[in-house]
Amino acid sequence: MWFNIELIASLPGQWGISTVTVGLLIATWFLADGFRKWCHKEWRFLQSAVLIPGPPALPLIGNALKFACNGDELLNRIIEVSRPYDNPFRVWMGPKLVVVVKNPRDVEVVMNSKITSHKPYEYRFLASYLGPGIVTESGSIHRAHRKVIMPMVSGKSLNAYIDCFDRQSRRCVECLAGKVGEGEFDVMHYMDDCTLDMVLETVMGTPGTAQHGGYKGLINCCATAIALAHERTMKVWLYPDWLYTRTTSGRQFASAMGVLQKFAATLVARKKNVRHEPKIDNDGSDKLRTAVLDQLIAHNDETEEMDDTRLRDAISNIWMPAQDPTALSCSFLFMMLGMHPEVQDKVRAEVNEIVGNEDMTMEKISRLTYLESVIKETIRLFPVGPVILRESTADFEFETCSVPKGCTLAVILYEIHRDPKYWTDPEKFNPDRFTPENSANRHPYAFIPFSGGIRGCVGRQYAMVLVKTLAARIVQKYKIGCDGSLDTLRLKAGVSIRSIDGYRVSITRA
Repeated sequence: MWFNIELIASLPGQWGISTVTVGLLIATWFLADGFRKWCHKEWRFLQSAVLIPGPPALPLIGNALKFACNGDELLNRIIEVSRPYDNPFRVWMGPKLVVVVKNPRDVEVVMNSKITSHKPYEYRFLASYLGPGIVTESGSIHRAHRKVIMPMVSGKSLNAYIDCFDRQSRRCVECLAGKVGEGEFDVMHYMDDCTLDMVLETVMGTPGTAQHGGYKGLINCCATAIALAHERTMKVWLYPDWLYTRTTSGRQFASAMGVLQKFAATLVARKKNVRHEPKIDNDGSDKLRTAVLDQLIAHNDETEEMDDTRLRDAISNIWMPAQDPTALSCSFLFMMLGMHPEVQDKVRAEVNEIVGNEDMTMEKISRLTYLESVIKETIRLFPVGPVILRESTADFEFETCSVPKGCTLAVILYEIHRDPKYWTDPEKFNPDRFTPENSANRHPYAFIPFSGGIRGCVGRQYAMVLVKTLAARIVQKYKIGCDGSLDTLRLKAGVSIRSIDGYRVSITRA
């Protein structure tokens, strides 16, 4: 203590000092002491930050102006800033220190450390889209959600979903029939509808009818909400809630979220009401009871951990991140098959040999190894999440530098997946790079499209089975063409990597 508080408290009677004055002196001391500690903390933070290499930064705004650009240009700006550095480097987004990681060795350390397993402040805007759950939460809450949900979307649980995947894939083949010989069209619209139907049945436990014209509003609202959430992340002036709610973007976001939250909340309430009713074996309704939401409600009946709002947010953290990434991956996949007919022919031959006209099964899915390599090569070039963010909850050591507690770590998957140090001719599409012999000496964290470590995506098996089933059925029936090329394909970065010009392909009968 700088002074004796008990002595000062005794002064009013002896020195005529009022109690109010004593209170002000004590409050002033606490404020001064707090300010001193804050200054010391910030000084130590800046001392650590200045030792990390990085591009020159302006006072107060740092490097933020570099990324204040049109959304279509953001990916190029990220690459431009990142390319000169091999080891971790820093950028300042205003007062926020971001340490960028792009070396697989360093990425492995980040992904497997509890110190860097928390989502940073920037994820609160994604949380406003998904709500609290497995994607957005950290620490013990994330671990609890992961333990419950992972068995529902992997392993033997997938056997209950394969019939839905196959049935909806066949329906997609029928929907595409009207495009045969009609020239190029944007295949993403068909992928959105098909994957939404699959997710609605297997995750939400409700019949999927998007391919019959239903649920169109859901897809539009998802696309709107995720785009606006990312936009807000990149515009620091939109961070204050009181300001954002008064902007056009804020009102559009609130409107879209109203639709999405009402949809999920209505389903939760309905499922809880019929939870103990007998199952009716009609049009596959008994199979809908195996959906993730049904399992989640059954688990909650035993634990009573979540109220209806938390159940709504928990399932929203599953169904929304499942639909859009799988639709995107399928759309890019068909473009790649259209650009590389020799690869497409090999995929078709494998599918016809292993699956033929029979129903799809998990055993047949596991044998489609070349198709799996084609999918991996697609998501290498076009990772769903081009950047992964983590927060350092303590000082953290890399081989080349130390990063202070409280900074954000940004793992640039897009660059890692295209780094010539780990990939031969990385800008070319070559599924053979994923054969066992070609993968043997590659660093395991040079390819992490589903993240990795203790926060690796719980739905990676679910996504792979879904995409393989849909791709197999479409390639069986149609020859896919694409007039574009990898050299002319323009990309942009949001929450996901997307094509600026859409996903245009043409189809003819196989």
